[in-house]
Amino acid sequence: MLGKDRKIKIMHIVFSLERGGAEKVVFELARRMNSLFKVSVCSLSGEGIFSAKLKKEGVSVFSFQKKEGIDYSLFFKLAHLLRKEKIDIVHTHDNSTLLYGTLSAKFSGIKSLFHTEHGGIYFETKKKKMISRWLWQQNKKVICVSENIKKRIKKEAGRSLNGKLEVIFNGVDFERFNIEVDRKKKREELGLKMDDFVICNIGRLSPEKNQEILINCAKFILKRFPESKFLIVGGGSLFEKYREKIRKENLDKYVFLLGEREDIPQILKISDCFVSCSNFESFGLALVEAAGAGLPVVATSVGGVKEILKDVDSCIFISPQVQELIKAILKIKENYSFFKKKASSSQIKIKERFDISKMVERYKKIYLDERRFFE
Repeated sequence: MLGKDRKIKIMHIVFSLERGGAEKVVFELARRMNSLFKVSVCSLSGEGIFSAKLKKEGVSVFSFQKKEGIDYSLFFKLAHLLRKEKIDIVHTHDNSTLLYGTLSAKFSGIKSLFHTEHGGIYFETKKKKMISRWLWQQNKKVICVSENIKKRIKKEAGRSLNGKLEVIFNGVDFERFNIEVDRKKKREELGLKMDDFVICNIGRLSPEKNQEILINCAKFILKRFPESKFLIVGGGSLFEKYREKIRKENLDKYVFLLGEREDIPQILKISDCFVSCSNFESFGLALVEAAGAGLPVVATSVGGVKEILKDVDSCIFISPQVQELIKAILKIKENYSFFKKKASSSQIKIKERFDISKMVERYKKIYLDERRFFE
């Protein structure tokens, strides 16, 4: 039972606390709700960049070191933690935590289970499909970050999830972008000139993000516009491969791998165009941030991207092909004043639709509706 002065205890379970879209959403939910609820976050694969940030916000952080494959000991460790912390609501994020979080919560007698699918849905076998379907059914709600994700889950689960599926778009803290940036100074810091045409990409360096086609198109763009520069922001498994590729193709002075950065708002402010070349993108927080910063956008029409950017008049949608990317970037460069004007007018729509407070309020309502079960 929930005492008069005791707050509802919510634990978010994520696979990691490294930089990523799902992790960023969990960070915002935890820090913005910790005054109303008692919020904690548990990572199944150790601590990461968001660990210190959460602790600084007064959010309790727990972590395990998951073994390869199915780690059976993790079920017991997680269940013990849930009982020890007297958790009321368990909220898992992405398919990678669904199995461990759902079963551990049930072992612990916790009935208020929620799950958010950020896009990491994998059905390699019929058995995995059946398991995922059953696990989704054990949750009171399965929240999808886009209609595209909802359709994919509905296709696999059929009527078994009727009434449980709900779409809540990820939100962006646009206040971070309300800053004045010394464009000349920031560009000099990054090795750029004032008359450079700066094309930016932000995302994890992994196969699905497909930054390789941006590197492949660089030499063709440079033949037409030698003042072009390419900024690729993010870390990941392909960092060294891409660095070697850039070196071999003598693109060091034009394509910059910036790694993980804390100054994303400033980088977007000094860029001229944003490119997303993903093979799959369930939502694309970086795309929303770029559009919210007033940049013309080139984006592959995959997953939920077209749905998310439907109000962005300055966006060119392409398939993940080098020739299409080259054509789109050149079109924006050659008609830049037109696209920049369109991008500026799209900012208001993007900010209204994806403001962080709207996302938080939707999740808050879901948790508060559970309060009657604890009283």
